[in-house]
Amino acid sequence: MPLNLKITGEIMASIKKIKLHIVLFWAAVLAAGIWTLDYSTGSINSVVVAIAAVGFIVSIVKSFKNDGFIGDSFALKTTAGRVPVYDYIRFVAVILVIVVHVIGVDLDIAVDMAGTPIFAGLDFARWWALNCNVLFVMLSGALLLPYKKEPVLSFYGKRLTKIVIPLVVYYMWYYTFFGQRTEGTLDSPLEIVLGILTADIKSVGAYHFWLLYVIIAIYIVVPFLRMMLRELSYQHLTGLVAVTVIILTYATYLPLKTGFDVSYLGWCGVAIAGYWCSKDDSRKYDNWLIILGVISSVAMWLVFKYDLYYSNTLWNLSPYRVVVGLGLFAIFFKFKNGLRDFCVVRLVSKYGFSIMLIHYWIIGNVLRKICGIGSVMYKGFGAVISVVVTLVLSFVAAYLIDNLIVSVFSSLIDRIKKIK
Repeated sequence: MPLNLKITGEIMASIKKIKLHIVLFWAAVLAAGIWTLDYSTGSINSVVVAIAAVGFIVSIVKSFKNDGFIGDSFALKTTAGRVPVYDYIRFVAVILVIVVHVIGVDLDIAVDMAGTPIFAGLDFARWWALNCNVLFVMLSGALLLPYKKEPVLSFYGKRLTKIVIPLVVYYMWYYTFFGQRTEGTLDSPLEIVLGILTADIKSVGAYHFWLLYVIIAIYIVVPFLRMMLRELSYQHLTGLVAVTVIILTYATYLPLKTGFDVSYLGWCGVAIAGYWCSKDDSRKYDNWLIILGVISSVAMWLVFKYDLYYSNTLWNLSPYRVVVGLGLFAIFFKFKNGLRDFCVVRLVSKYGFSIMLIHYWIIGNVLRKICGIGSVMYKGFGAVISVVVTLVLSFVAAYLIDNLIVSVFSSLIDRIKKIK
């Protein structure tokens, strides 16, 4: 046999072997998804399996076109000199949102321990962890508000596949497997659409989705905020952030009627604060922001300790939380050059949005089947174990749903965009 034919044959054999490896990998992912669905819900939903089967094919096609697709799905690829400061902030925000709900669910069960140091400590940890909401919104501002030449419709089109489609998919997941509907009854498609559009999160048991709707509302005005903020000097931008904190302080401590929506304006202000804190000029304030963040955390403890939080001073837009968020941002930016680019941090960051959406379902349906350790056990260390287990399980669920279900609809939208 001629040498060139032999080499060609070896190359073709290698290609076939690689393709078989890809097929086997995604087949294993599909099988894991079906098993996980059956284990967590007690049944196999035929519609979900059918969509996942299409997702299996979509993932194979993407893997054939891009040799690094599977590696990218595990955030294995990185670049030299990459500074993962935003990955770390998102990692912390994801951990905190899991802390809020893991401890919250466990303390509702362990009411007989109320008044003990362990219960009080965990309860305050839960309240402090609610700073996650401010971090998520600040991240959105830091990443999206820097000016770039991007048509408004193009910006909205990108958000459609990154935000809206996951919202619909995960909303339907809760609707199907976690909602409060009467068994055997189904809403009409129009009712489901209206439920999504009107943020009917209570009936599907996805109370934490409120934050997603806040972020979407901010995304709607991002293209216009970019243009306005571009014209602001850094001095005026700093003044705007200061005014935001002042308005939120006013809304917290002076329960007077105002002529504007403090909530929406407040969240837009928090996004702008994230943008401001991410700018290089703001590094001169890092030490002060860290100190103020510590002072604010101590103040939160005092409010909590003396039951003052019942006066609504620790609401999600409390000035305490905004200042803590600024302090956390300052910590990571101050030491950003020393942050190691760990794969685990990248992985949680990559799927952070989906983990945030699915973790509450994991806590309610899966966690106690696998981990029988409650937060109050082992002198409170049980909370750490439960949070870690929830994080791992939520990642697995997010990986399966994103790559087998969300990808189907995202690919369809991308295909429609190309046709247009």
